[in-house]
Amino acid sequence: MNRVWYLIKLAEELGFNVSRLMGKSANVLPIQKPNLTKSGIKIETATDKALDNELTETINLARNNKLSGQELEQSIRNLENIKAARNAPKASVYDFAKREQVSPEGIKTLIQEKGQIAKPGTPMGNVESRVKQLEA
Repeated sequence: MNRVWYLIKLAEELGFNVSRLMGKSANVLPIQKPNLTKSGIKIETATDKALDNELTETINLARNNKLSGQELEQSIRNLENIKAARNAPKASVYDFAKREQVSPEGIKTLIQEKGQIAKPGTPMGNVESRVKQLEA
């Protein structure tokens, strides 16, 4: 399959309306290429509006052969990662003593009483661990 069409297919699977781009031509090169063509983008911070803008620019550049092969492949990898992150399974927390699922409010209470908010191993996580050890 043509890689540009694969990029468009991935964009459609993420809910992007590609039909509004069909038939339009963008012969003007932007001063800076979209972030989607670069490695190391932060998937967690990709909002729908920002992603919409990035996809519009990236697809227009790809359709007009203004992206190098490496930039096109990086864009595809980034979209695949965003799709995987958005479709990741969500875990449920169960109280085994009561044999029922814990509500979101119960999870917040549990974190406040017992757990950490920051990821262990990070500076903030290490501080939280020390504070919990001192409180015990």
